[in-house]
Amino acid sequence: MPAAAERRRGACTTEPIIGKPLHLVLPSIKDAVGAMFREKEIERIPLSNNTVARRIDEMAEWTEDELIQRMINSKYYSLQLDKSTDVQGLSQLIVFVRYIWQEDVHEDILFCKPITRGTAEVIFNVIDSHIKGKGIQWKNCVGICTDGARAMCGKNSSVVTRILEQSPYTFVDTL
Repeated sequence: MPAAAERRRGACTTEPIIGKPLHLVLPSIKDAVGAMFREKEIERIPLSNNTVARRIDEMAEWTEDELIQRMINSKYYSLQLDKSTDVQGLSQLIVFVRYIWQEDVHEDILFCKPITRGTAEVIFNVIDSHIKGKGIQWKNCVGICTDGARAMCGKNSSVVTRILEQSPYTFVDTL
């Protein structure tokens, strides 16, 4: 065990490290990597807060781009919608997508966005701007699943009726 790791061994904790400042987590990361590689190689890896944040942003952007390309290349997709309230009392809209990629059905989170109000108009506008903004075609949407809330499934001006205006052959299901 490297000397630095030995010195910190007594300070071991089971607290989660997600969201902790990098300077608090970095020694543990270096110890873990040092067990697999030589100590000098670790010091050459840039791990400043800015570098780590930039790399996380780049990975998130690549992941989203990959998902969007899969959806665009898939002949069909379906959406599952849910509006919930977080611990601070803010409304969040989460949208899951199912699509076919390499002859298998895949399911991913398309997005999770805060919404100002839980009305059908606001919810649909958030979904519509995301779908159109990413170059995804509504005509390829073949299914919608919701929790059956009135804003989602009402007869006249719900999210579902607005989606059916964009893609009239979409199958609708409620949980």
